[in-house]
Amino acid sequence: MFPRMNSGPPITNQQQYTTGNGGGGGGGVGRENPSQKGPSLTQNANIRTLMSDPSYQLVRVKPPPEQINDKVAFTFNNLSFANLSQKAEELKEVLGNDDQLWKWVAQYLVMKRASIEPNFHSLYAGFINTLNVNILYDTVLTETHRNIKVH
Repeated sequence: MFPRMNSGPPITNQQQYTTGNGGGGGGGVGRENPSQKGPSLTQNANIRTLMSDPSYQLVRVKPPPEQINDKVAFTFNNLSFANLSQKAEELKEVLGNDDQLWKWVAQYLVMKRASIEPNFHSLYAGFINTLNVNILYDTVLTETHRNIKVH
């Protein structure tokens, strides 16, 4: 018959999975590829496709000042399940009640993070729930649907 799906080793959130040629030089489906730095060419093409889509140009939120942009990137780069509450409070302090900033974070999260980092979807979902900011939730949902339509 068919082997059980859960018979292999558990998958941890810290692993990165890539596709490759399956040769002996690393890569292959389901294995880390330490030689790859940053997103693959196909991931970059997907982001370019999304950003050049006319529907995105109509709803694109103006980026915040560099200091806020850097703080948001730092927050996501250092996010883990162990520090969700701490990072949520830090981000709330930086963004306050500015709906435009929260909309920008939603676009950033969907386009620059979730669309190219599928292994972190549960972490990002937990972060959105921990933040508990309605405009963020609504905009992430809208941007996710737009992302799906473009693909």
